[in-house]
Amino acid sequence: MGWGIAIAFMQAVCWAGTGLLLKQLSTKMDLYLANGLRALIGLAFLLPVVWITGGQADVALLTPYRVGVLLLTIVLGALIGEVLYIGALKRLGVGRTLPISNCHPLFTVLLSAPLLGEPLRLPIIIGAVVVLLGVYVVARPDSRKQHPDHVDARTISTGIAMAVGAALCWGLGTVILAFGTEAINPALANAVRLPLVVLASLAIAARRGTVAQIKGFDRGTVVLLIVAGIVSWVLTRTLYVAAVQKIGPSMTAIIGATAPVYAIPMSWALIGERPRRSALAGTVLTVIGIILVVR
Repeated sequence: MGWGIAIAFMQAVCWAGTGLLLKQLSTKMDLYLANGLRALIGLAFLLPVVWITGGQADVALLTPYRVGVLLLTIVLGALIGEVLYIGALKRLGVGRTLPISNCHPLFTVLLSAPLLGEPLRLPIIIGAVVVLLGVYVVARPDSRKQHPDHVDARTISTGIAMAVGAALCWGLGTVILAFGTEAINPALANAVRLPLVVLASLAIAARRGTVAQIKGFDRGTVVLLIVAGIVSWVLTRTLYVAAVQKIGPSMTAIIGATAPVYAIPMSWALIGERPRRSALAGTVLTVIGIILVVR
């Protein structure tokens, strides 16, 4: 289990780095275009990794059922979940959407018990709640301008339903991932999912009329895309699959939810964003929660 926990923490650190990279890319291009291009770049770098790690030997294990399960995780997480999350952000703002949608590890824990037979231990549930509380304290926005208070009750209820729906999709997707990746090379399992991300994201970008932005890319933008593709898809997603295989979806999701904590020192070191005082309290809560989960 020790290696699995270490892999889950490495995945969380990589996911924090991915967030910083996406923040830079969002100022240069449409996010759907960025998502499709970095997935395409990730696939190009991931295929050699599959070969180097001997993943080609597991191709025979990719039955239609397993391929369908792997693609379902992408549909739930990257397509439906992300759309619901964006919809919630538009209706509720970051301040309300973040704590609701970030409860997805709790859904993972609760769904893992009936679907995977994982023991529903009280320390894990308490640890998950403490981790999510700590992450919220770290990541909550400072300004009240991000809270659209002057909205009608129907808009608020719709936004809450969308945020909960996004969390449910992410939690369920993590549980389902355990079905599709059992005994399969993590890089191979990740590579199977990437083409759908590429096609769906670029199709949306084309519909939005943003594909032409490619013509204006400079060398710095291309380098940023390449790094984002490697970090987000070759490292982050592959490590996530490997962690789910070794320690299960519940612990993987809880540890992965700590990514905003690591994003703070990264932001300070790389782009000069100084951490707030609340970040220290949030970090302490997160550490306590992690101890409860992994002990």
